[in-house]
Amino acid sequence: PSNRPSNRPSNRPSNRPSNRPSNGNAAPATAASVVEGPIANAAHPASTVVSWLGKLTAGAGAGVASDALLHPIDTVRARQQFHHGTHVMSFPQTCRDVQRKFGLRGFYRGFGAVFVGTIPSNALYFAGYDWCKDVLSERLGLAGASDVPVGSVREADGSVRRETQAERGRRKRHVRLTHLTAGSIAEVLSAFAANPMEVIKQRVQVEGVQHQHSPHAPPPTTMSSSASASSASGTRPHQSRALSTASAASPSTTVTSWKVARRIWREEGLRGYYRGYAAGLLTWVPFSGMFFVLYEEFKDRLATAFGQHVDKLAGPWYFAAGGAAGAVATIVTNPFDVVRTRIQTIPGQYQGISHAVMSIHRTEGFKALALKGLSARLLWIGPWTAISIGFYEEVKRFIRYWNDSHSR
Repeated sequence: PSNRPSNRPSNRPSNRPSNRPSNGNAAPATAASVVEGPIANAAHPASTVVSWLGKLTAGAGAGVASDALLHPIDTVRARQQFHHGTHVMSFPQTCRDVQRKFGLRGFYRGFGAVFVGTIPSNALYFAGYDWCKDVLSERLGLAGASDVPVGSVREADGSVRRETQAERGRRKRHVRLTHLTAGSIAEVLSAFAANPMEVIKQRVQVEGVQHQHSPHAPPPTTMSSSASASSASGTRPHQSRALSTASAASPSTTVTSWKVARRIWREEGLRGYYRGYAAGLLTWVPFSGMFFVLYEEFKDRLATAFGQHVDKLAGPWYFAAGGAAGAVATIVTNPFDVVRTRIQTIPGQYQGISHAVMSIHRTEGFKALALKGLSARLLWIGPWTAISIGFYEEVKRFIRYWNDSHSR
């Protein structure tokens, strides 16, 4: 009884005035209420291990789920981009071509390679992005930004206030740089695991597509026309007929991912699996950097509009933000993807990225670079990014909930 009167008056006046002026209308309880799992669990190594194992698993699962649903559209995209000539094959026309030559199973050509490759590549992609973002955020002083509402700043005493205009501009620049860099690094890590799968997958996907040159196109520099055609399927001239007639006429000779993988190893060696690696980086590094910048920006704007923290957004908004960001990045990077597909599926015809760009532009026009496969690519990547990032975010949300419940 003798202590209570002396303690309460001495504590309350000393604390409250120091918080309220810098906080505006926010109370100290509000600042405490926004502290979430990352801070609470920082001292629990087991939670950190579970978190990163969960992110790796979530990334792999997101890739498998998205590829399983959308691989048929990717098959159409590959065949559109591989097709030579000034004419751009339409999406329905390409679908009919696949159905006529291979039946419904033809839309899943090359999926065996995808299933094997997508697990490590997507685990590295999503978990690598989160890891790079965390490291860069800490270096740039943004580590606390994930623990307060968007547009607010946590003071040293734990209180939260609205950020100034200058602080907001500086934060925006640093955040965009972080997302751009983290997305690009994640893609480099992922591409090393994904490229062999891409080469195998695309060579199986384009089997039976007419491979012919424009009348004004120069012949391949290192092969005859028949040699170039047979190389598109990964075979030598004396081993098979040209690609334009072999598989289309005889479905029984349909190759599998395993057959193509063995053929590449036998005839091209390890380098064959990394054909088009530079062109792939030229396609997917800008794509990933742009995608994550746009995705995080869309999430930020949605969180601001709803007055919520980005981690508290409803699940469908993650899908919407991911799909919109993926569609924009797809349109911008489509020319590089056309070049990548050609290099990976027609070994020997192009002497590098610049030669492929100039050759396609000279013989088929800029329209081929900008539009070939774009419709299928939009129908493929837009939903792919929506499903994969939405799935990944929901699993991360579950991991945070699990960590919080087991740390109490």
